[in-house]
Amino acid sequence: MANWRVTVKFTIPAFVSSVLGAMLLIRLGQIPAIYEYELFGKPFRIEIRLTMGIIIAFFSLFDLLPRLSKLNRPSRYIPLGGAVSGFFGGLSGMQGALRSMFLIRAGLSKEQFIGTGVVSAVIVDISRLAVYGTALVSGRVTKLREAGISIL
Repeated sequence: MANWRVTVKFTIPAFVSSVLGAMLLIRLGQIPAIYEYELFGKPFRIEIRLTMGIIIAFFSLFDLLPRLSKLNRPSRYIPLGGAVSGFFGGLSGMQGALRSMFLIRAGLSKEQFIGTGVVSAVIVDISRLAVYGTALVSGRVTKLREAGISIL
């Protein structure tokens, strides 16, 4: 059972920024390799996946370092949390840690926390998949696959 007041405050910014994050991923996927090199006779390319790896490593710090996991995020930052969570959800599909980090301080019951998080996750996932689907239909995803990036 979602808390609809918190859901609206969190999910509308998450929806908008997830579309922007997904559009950025499509754009980044069109960038050629950052660097190409050869090691032991085998060619290697540094591509956008490096950026995604850095983002994922950064967010893992919130789970690994107790000091970061206990950062105080007052409930007035719920719209900002939605925007940040949605953006990175659209960009990388990683939104759960950020979503939880902001919703945990919203004063929700267990049931409301889960319900609000699920509603937000579904809306962000639908919006980013719509952007990816549009790119697929327009042919831009073929360019991503050629660059070695899989978004679907």
